[in-house]
Amino acid sequence: MIHYKVGNWRITDEGIHWADESESKFFISKETLLEQCMVAGKNIYGSVLYLTECACKTKDDLLSLNITFMQAVQHHELRFDNSIFLATLSEQLKSIKSKTLIV
Repeated sequence: MIHYKVGNWRITDEGIHWADESESKFFISKETLLEQCMVAGKNIYGSVLYLTECACKTKDDLLSLNITFMQAVQHHELRFDNSIFLATLSEQLKSIKSKTLIV
């Protein structure tokens, strides 16, 4: 069941899905949504950076991903750390500087 739709992203009972009909499908389960990894000596949410690098082709995709991530955390009642998310956004910005996002 789809609970929310933001751009090409969907929040379901299972997690976050990329739903662009012409592209590959991406999925992050609710169980792994908040998994952390170390980048540049900081803990970040790895799923956000992974999806940024794999699925985001436009600025709207990126904004929709961040909104969807926050809605999924709330929908699935996950324990969220704001400082880790801020570090994740910082790494996300570094990642997209090397990409050309379509307006």
